[in-house]
This record gives sequence, C-alpha cells and structure tokens, in this order.
Amino acid sequence: MAQDRPFLERAGIGYLRRRTERLGEVELDEEVHVLDEGEQRELRAIERAMVGRAALVGALSGLAAALADVYAQPLITEGGSFWDNRAYWGIVGGVSGLVTAIEILLLYWDALRSVHLLARAAGVPLFGGDPYDDRSPLAAALTRAALELPNPPETNYGVDPYREVSKWRLVVASLLYKAKISLTNLIAKQVVRRLMGRSAFKVYLELVAVPVYGFWNGLVAFRIAREARLRAIGPSAARVYADAIFGTHDIAEDERHAAWGAVAGAVMRTYDVHPNLQAMLDELARRFGDAPDGEIENTATFLERLKALSDPARDRILAWLAVAAVLDGRITRAERRLLDEAHAAADRPHIAAATRRLRRCFIRGEPFSYGGGSDVVAALAGR
Repeated sequence: MAQDRPFLERAGIGYLRRRTERLGEVELDEEVHVLDEGEQRELRAIERAMVGRAALVGALSGLAAALADVYAQPLITEGGSFWDNRAYWGIVGGVSGLVTAIEILLLYWDALRSVHLLARAAGVPLFGGDPYDDRSPLAAALTRAALELPNPPETNYGVDPYREVSKWRLVVASLLYKAKISLTNLIAKQVVRRLMGRSAFKVYLELVAVPVYGFWNGLVAFRIAREARLRAIGPSAARVYADAIFGTHDIAEDERHAAWGAVAGAVMRTYDVHPNLQAMLDELARRFGDAPDGEIENTATFLERLKALSDPARDRILAWLAVAAVLDGRITRAERRLLDEAHAAADRPHIAAATRRLRRCFIRGEPFSYGGGSDVVAALAGR
C-alpha cells in the first residue's frame, strides 16, 4: 500500500509524479535496456551535470562551516569548559547545522530531478501512463535510489535476503559506511600537517574539509546516477533475457522451481532485494504463475534441483542465474561462489569472462554478445 511507504519515499514519488504531470509521460521503448548513441550521450550529460552540482554543493557547505570556525576562533577560551566556549560552539554549530540542512535539501531535490531526467532520456515511463498511480514499482525504485533509501527487507514472494548472513556483519558494514567521510577528513588533515609542518594553521586544516565534502558528494551523486540508470533499464532487461532463455521452451515444474531458486540465491548472496531482482521474480510470476510451494530460498536445495535437471534445462538455469548475478550492476564474491557451485553441480565449466561481459553490456546499455555470438544460454552456461 502507498500509505505504508516511508515519508521520504512518498514525498519523492509525489515529486516525480508532479514532474511527470507537467512534462508528460514518455513512450515506452521496446528494449529500454539497449541504449542508442544519442541516448548514451544524453544520459552521460545528465550524470556529469548531477555529479558536478553535488560536488559544488558539498564544497560550498564545507567552506561555510570552515569559515564559521575561523570566524569564531577568537571566542575560544583555551582550557575552558563547553559552557565557557558556548559562543564559539553556538556559531559553529548553528552555521554547520543550517548549511547541512540546506545541503541535504538541495541534494535530495537535485537527485530526484536528475533521476527523472535519466528515466525520460532512456525512454522509461515511470507511471505506466497513469501519473496518479503511487504504486508504480519503478517510480519507487528510482526514488529510493535518489534518496539513498534502503530497499524493502524482503521480496513480494517471501524471500529473506538476510537468511544466510550474520547480523553482526550487517552492523559492522553499516558503521563503516557511516564513518567514511569522517575518516577521509581525518586522513586529509594528517596529510596537510605532515606536508606543511608548523605552518598548518587551524584555518588550513579546516579548509581541508572543502575538497573532502566536495569529493564525497560527487562520488555519492555518481553512484546515485549509475544506480538510477540500472533501475530504469532493469525491468526491460529482465523481460528480454527471460524471453531469450525460456521463451520457446516447454518448461517443466522442476525447472520452474530452479528458476525461482536462482533469483532467490542471488538475493541472499547480495543481502539485498534489488529492484531488478524483484523484476526478475515478477517476470517469473508473469510467465509461470505464483511462486512454487516449498522452499525457494535455500541454496543447497537449489543446487540439488539443478543437478537433477536435464542438460538443456541446466543450461537455461545457469544462464538465468548469471543474469540474476549481474542485474544489480555488480557481482559479489558470494555470487561468484554461487556461480561456481552451480556450474559444478551442473557439470559445466564456469566461464567467468562471459558473465563479466554480460555485466558490462547491461551497464553500458548494449545488446549482449560474447566471442562473436549472441546466444545468451550457450555463452553463460559454459558450452
């Protein structure tokens, strides 16, 4: 339900809806995931502009905080308590808080605006012709990308991405992510101290934050733009690759079960329900009906089922697993292990170069080709 979404997600979808109402919905390109040269140029221009604006906003934010600190330095009483230095902390804290709030609002607004432009440039209708439909999964996925909101904790089909991961690992990963900017700032200040020695006055150290915040803002904007593009073209890729792999074959029940298990395995090995993996599950539901009874999120069971399939069915499931491994734009170490295990169970060599080629083609918006051929199943199944 739309009202069950977090507030920021609802606000972001509302903004995208209003822009769509004002600019009009684009017509759906039949193969959205294949981008022509003009679309590629337009997308790159949008992404570069977004990164540049984010870096500038970050640098200006860091500069304002640094100047506030320099201005308030004479108010510091050496060895004094927090209360003794309340004027200093009031100025620095007040300016930092204000510019941070403005920075976040500007970055959120620009990210939403940019992902909407990216979707239009790629020929992706966000609301399927109905801008009043707040249930649009694509609009929600792009909003979460723009605002860096986490994906839903489970799929519509009950697959738990954290089934095979330690909860402590999740906590540590989250803490490391939060510490990245502070750590970079600290390292940069130490470098300045070593390079400038005693001449590294307070003003220089504080100004180090200017390029640091600009760099991180630009990097985050680059990641947002890349992720938004992948989410925009992902559903089209899921549909086209499903057609190429399963389209003309009579699929038995055991192969259908293995197809669901392949995507569930990718979800668990990435610890995330990426919207493109959700699109793959939706594609299976559209083709084969509801998820099969029984456990589909147990990789050991998936490998046993794969081993029992006929040779042509094994090849199709291996190709489908490779698509699931790359459709979020990355291949994790755990996914590589799953691919190795699956190929071993199917008695097929794992040609990692073919999987990497599939990933590059998807990210670049190119049709798949490998070794001079375009047969997805033959290339990805190792034959």
